[in-house]
Amino acid sequence: MVQLPTKEKEMSQENNKPVATLKDGLIKAVIWKNEGEKGVYHTTQYFRLYRDKQDQWQEINSFSRTENLQVARLALRAYDAISDLRDGQAED
Repeated sequence: MVQLPTKEKEMSQENNKPVATLKDGLIKAVIWKNEGEKGVYHTTQYFRLYRDKQDQWQEINSFSRTENLQVARLALRAYDAISDLRDGQAED
């Protein structure tokens, strides 16, 4: 595996855009496309949006009991979205 120097790694992450973003209220799932030794794979991150004291939007990855239900629904949608993305790649 090739290790990128820190600056190049940061630049690579900045250029990497999510392939999909799904939302359920203030909860969102972000799907990323990655390339590994075995080919393309996808990962998902989950965030809760909130406004801080300066009225700026922030993201956190901590969820309340009821927000876990939203995360679960988004996880199902993310699974379907990744399946669709993989099916589309197979057609290329």
